[in-house]
Amino acid sequence: MRYIRTILIVLLVISVAANVFLYAKNARRQMQIKINNKVITKKEYHDWLEQHDGSQMMALMTKYYLLTGAAEKLNIAPSKEEVDKEMANRVESNPNLATQFQFQPWMKEDNRRDIEMALCAINLTTKDVLVTDDELNEFFASNPSKWDESTKYHTKVLIARDADTADRVQGVVQNLVRPAGSSGAPNQKYPVPDLAPVQAQFEPKVDLLFQHTDGTWIISRPITASTGDPILDEVNKMKPGDVIKMGLPGVPGNYLIIALESVELGKKATLSDQDIKKRVQRDFKMTRAQPLNELLRTLFDSATIDTDPPDAKKMVENLLLPERNRAAPAQR
Repeated sequence: MRYIRTILIVLLVISVAANVFLYAKNARRQMQIKINNKVITKKEYHDWLEQHDGSQMMALMTKYYLLTGAAEKLNIAPSKEEVDKEMANRVESNPNLATQFQFQPWMKEDNRRDIEMALCAINLTTKDVLVTDDELNEFFASNPSKWDESTKYHTKVLIARDADTADRVQGVVQNLVRPAGSSGAPNQKYPVPDLAPVQAQFEPKVDLLFQHTDGTWIISRPITASTGDPILDEVNKMKPGDVIKMGLPGVPGNYLIIALESVELGKKATLSDQDIKKRVQRDFKMTRAQPLNELLRTLFDSATIDTDPPDAKKMVENLLLPERNRAAPAQR
């Protein structure tokens, strides 16, 4: 009886393995795309991906895991909070990324990995750089405004194609933000709703400033010196809860309708601020950092890397370390 049970278990395992194999084999034959009457299978689709982007993707993955793995081993990998902050700064400085993330969701993860990899590279290439207080003070004094924190205006913005439409849109948005004309207070926040429904109401004469978003635009303004930017100058005059109409610079007949939610005041940089001191230290260390290609050579040569097919490893090496693929100088 015991042997029969063992045989049944072995047969069951073999059956499961066979089914998994057949499923994987059939899945490769399943349709990925159908164009008219032409069926493109998953296998053909993945073969094309491999032929066009396989080597570059393997090289990128190798670089990512070499850098992040080394940083984790030395306990100098960036925290999730650091990556989140850099990600927020990236989206803030380029609102069009919000559109990309909506229609190409994988781009969000690509950007996070890029940030994580860049921070690991900084930490690894600067880990042995020492900074004295005198060096740090001198480096900071050479350009202190570089580390000032800009004032940030949290706004939502629409574009109207004519003055009459702009006036009507301004009134609609103003009623959404501050009904009955209540007065805006400098330190108060006036949440502005998603402006996409307003845009749809006045379409095609009105667009969102950044397509397929809710209209959000965080505008940064340096705390020192005049910018000469007409939009910044107008926004600087606003109070939270205000909604203004202004001509779109460089586009006659078009108008911006800007609603100000809140203001995040900037501040002058000082080394007594630990967050700013940390940024200054990092920037100083980067002036003496180990070259990244030198670090990658060391990590690549010390790693155990196996590829399928085996010769793909050489392609990855050529992409990561192109200097090794350059022809040696001719001998005289």
